[in-house]
Amino acid sequence: GVGDNDNISVRDSSTLNSIRALDSGTVLNVDFNSHPGGIYTEQDAIDDFDADQSTGPGWSHHTKDTDIVLDPSGDPARGNVMRVTHFAGKSAGGPRFKGRLPVADEYYMAFDLFIPKINELVMTEKLPGMIYGSMLNASHAYGVKPVPEGVKAFLTRITLLKPGTYTARGDVNQLTAYIYDADRVQYYRWFNLVDPVSSPNEGTYGLPQGQWVSIELRVRQNTAGPQEGVGDRHDGILQAWVDGQLAIDRQDMHWRTVNTMHIDGLTMYNFYGGPEGPVNQATQTQYTYFDNFIVSTKPITH
Repeated sequence: GVGDNDNISVRDSSTLNSIRALDSGTVLNVDFNSHPGGIYTEQDAIDDFDADQSTGPGWSHHTKDTDIVLDPSGDPARGNVMRVTHFAGKSAGGPRFKGRLPVADEYYMAFDLFIPKINELVMTEKLPGMIYGSMLNASHAYGVKPVPEGVKAFLTRITLLKPGTYTARGDVNQLTAYIYDADRVQYYRWFNLVDPVSSPNEGTYGLPQGQWVSIELRVRQNTAGPQEGVGDRHDGILQAWVDGQLAIDRQDMHWRTVNTMHIDGLTMYNFYGGPEGPVNQATQTQYTYFDNFIVSTKPITH
């Protein structure tokens, strides 16, 4: 298993944290405190996340509209954080790259998120997650209807929906896991602290604005054999935690149909879109902040 690999390299801003990370199973640890501040460059993404530029169509490695600033909450202990600018009247934008990970069948991934109180939420704000393959393989080209498959790629990333996007979910900031797997594409599992398994509408978690929130995602690939569609089971895992509290608990996932597909990357995406247009445009220029990206073979926040 991945936990047996004692030689995985760790990218971190301090030697002490690197030692602790390696001992705890962590394969990625980025807190931005080694950056002096200012524009976050493509080379920074390569240095920090081993950003991949070679997986073919569907991946770019840009860090558009991204910089490093002091913690907006004013906590001196947090230090530097990543800031993404979302310009008034524009969809999309933001960083887009894949941070490469040692190939494995199970990972925990965590990051801290800060959405200022003054932000206007749009219909869909895409946030980081985990992936195998390229973004194009895990989703679809523009104008092409996506179809599920369990061989080339899978994707699950966090998405924030504004209140009323799904009316049954009520008037809350709707935090979800957005999924492409072997059975379905472009579907959600909502964060729900009352019932993380069945996620009833009335228990939908509302993401607070104006404070840091720690989000953790766990993916374990389902059982599958070397021949596509032979011996694959619906026993994969998708779990999520918010500030250490379980919010999604699905242990019937069907990520793949063959055992050659694993997990090999962190998707760093932060943009307004899907679709582009007025529903995903704010009337003011505003920001989303990130900190403490960690990927580990073991639990991180709980």
